Amino acid sequence: LRRVGPSLKRRHVFVIGNINDASLPLWRQWVGYLSGTSKEWWTKAQRGRGAGFLTGDDWRFQTRLLQAAQARGKAFVAITYSTPDDAAAMEYARATFLLFERGRRSAFAFSTGCTSEPAAAYWRANVGVPRGRPVAVDGIWRRRFSKGLVVVNPSDGLTLTAALGGTYVKVDGSRVAAVMLPPHTGLVLRSP
Repeated sequence: LRRVGPSLKRRHVFVIGNINDASLPLWRQWVGYLSGTSKEWWTKAQRGRGAGFLTGDDWRFQTRLLQAAQARGKAFVAITYSTPDDAAAMEYARATFLLFERGRRSAFAFSTGCTSEPAAAYWRANVGVPRGRPVAVDGIWRRRFSKGLVVVNPSDGLTLTAALGGTYVKVDGSRVAAVMLPPHTGLVLRSP
């Protein structure tokens, strides 16, 4: 990486490395040689529906990778694998990405195999641009957007409830002012 990455970047080649399992200090070093990185198995360590969700310290580690890449001005591509009908994994992964993503250099992909994009409303819910940083209140992470709100419960065993500070619209069209989030779940909520 030290020899190849900078050489390609000098030739104006955008160099993305697939770095998955390095420690945070080593990961930061490797990212320094590249234009950015991809992180497979984003928030989910198994492909099957309803299995392998990353929580607690594992979840937090992944969010630190995203933040570290962005702090260095690097692109970050988060990739989650599951089945096309795994709405829970899709929304948990996308909500987690939106919590910490900043700028236009990063992207989130939900891979179902050969299809290019999931045919689900969770994928397309537009919440606009971030309005502030992510914050954790009583175990639930949240971030406000110009057209909505993202909330995530990254715990491995606690169902948590949170008042939202306003009314929001879920993907199914229902309006909520508070949510109950089971372990390893996220919601992408639109403003009414």
